[in-house]
Amino acid sequence: MSLYRKNFSAVGLIYAGMLVLVTALQYGIGILFSDFAPEIISDHFWLYFIIAMAPTYVVGYPMVKYFMDKREKREIERRKLKFSDFLIFLCIAECFLIVGSLVGNYVNGLISAATGIEITNPVGDVLNSSVLWVNILVAGIIGPIFEELLFRKLLVDNLSKYGEGLAITVSGFAFGLFHGNFTQFFYATMIGLLFGYIYVRTGRIRYTIILHMMINLGSTLIAPVYNMVDTDLIDSSSSYAEIGEKILSMPPEELWSFAWPLLALGVYAIATYGMAIAGLILYLIKRKHMFINPVENEIYTGYRFKAVMGSFGVWVYIMACGALFAAAIFLR
Repeated sequence: MSLYRKNFSAVGLIYAGMLVLVTALQYGIGILFSDFAPEIISDHFWLYFIIAMAPTYVVGYPMVKYFMDKREKREIERRKLKFSDFLIFLCIAECFLIVGSLVGNYVNGLISAATGIEITNPVGDVLNSSVLWVNILVAGIIGPIFEELLFRKLLVDNLSKYGEGLAITVSGFAFGLFHGNFTQFFYATMIGLLFGYIYVRTGRIRYTIILHMMINLGSTLIAPVYNMVDTDLIDSSSSYAEIGEKILSMPPEELWSFAWPLLALGVYAIATYGMAIAGLILYLIKRKHMFINPVENEIYTGYRFKAVMGSFGVWVYIMACGALFAAAIFLR
């Protein structure tokens, strides 16, 4: 048991160290820009966004990879994933995204009611302040690549020697905690568990990277459309009849500008919720056939929780993430 705890503690300290270092660098960058170049934050937020996110990929990932490569890892057998199964997992991921988002919003509502603090979506705030091509590059492409390498490739490769199920669970919750807010925690954890399963079943990180990109790009591309909806017309009208009269009186060009964002959001909602419903049904069917392979040095079921939660480094990581959760609520 002590050897297990030693390994989990070391891994926890590596990831906690990465989180603290990256957060400190991002905080320092924020102070420098606020003091010496505030016009960049106000007028060119996209540039600030790129620079502020750089420590995660330029410093954090290389640091974790350096230390994790020194530790014993297990080679996961590589298998191909059928295209039909890929689509099934995409639908399940969409289902987890929506369900997790609803839970996260509910928890935020409870916290707001208890504290009187209005909690907004941090991801939405950042995406709305930046420009589309930067959001696609950072949130839709670069982020998924490095997050999958950090929380699937490096973490699962190290922990799967103690059991694939254990590695999937730790990977999923570590990934959820890493996001540092309740808005993302629940869906990130659920999707992280799914991606962990896909990785241990295929041994190919490219599958989860592509799925991660597709999920993020969907949210990234639709975010600007919300800002294009003319809410002033709705807010200034006293009834649906008045709204209808105003719409009918619009010239064709103005009518199209008003209607197409609503049409785009409608198509997106139908597609995503349709996928989510299909994903729920497919998950209920497929989960009976989802299995993981036993490993030679697997920790017995009764000792897994103690091995993980009895590790000092794991608690350091949890507390570091907890500080981010607190900051997201109280230091806005």
